[in-house]
Amino acid sequence: ASNQTLKDALVAKFTKIPLIRNFAKVTVKLATTVEGFQLQGYTLINVPTSGTVVPYNTEEGEFESYNTAGTGLDYAALKANHYNGFMPAGVKYNTTVPATVTNTSALYTYESKARDEDNTALIVYGTYTADNGTKTSGYYKVDFLTSDDKYYDILRNLHYEVTINNVLGAGYPTAAAAAAAAAGNNISASTDTKNL
Repeated sequence: ASNQTLKDALVAKFTKIPLIRNFAKVTVKLATTVEGFQLQGYTLINVPTSGTVVPYNTEEGEFESYNTAGTGLDYAALKANHYNGFMPAGVKYNTTVPATVTNTSALYTYESKARDEDNTALIVYGTYTADNGTKTSGYYKVDFLTSDDKYYDILRNLHYEVTINNVLGAGYPTAAAAAAAAAGNNISASTDTKNL
């Protein structure tokens, strides 16, 4: 066989290997209709401090087989296949809330199952301009909620894109105050999931 034939055969084999990342990606954007708000940063809270390199169930000692077709699946398909994410045994969560929030690029986190409380959430920092022109910088908490108000499982290999649709008022004075409050008091947002 020629070198080119061998190369073509190898390329064909390697293009059939699906890439399964061990992280989820999170980004935030403003809807085009949002006025009077300038996004200055965002961060994640209540995120796992560790994860598995591949989808591996540490409780049953088995690899997840939801992806046998070799193609990426979206959130709905993963849930239909009863995949909620796998966590390492004894996983801990980083509950520290930073004093300042200035990141505006993509964030990455290990996957995490929705829990009864302290779910992974987003802290958004921005400047709100009231109708009278007064500008106030503040922090807002955004939960990752589905259209039927259930918490998303944060799953590997998915992109969670949060769109801020409306800002109704000034945020909390500190990120810690926003983290302790109910989400969405002065901000409305929607989350869309996309396969990476």
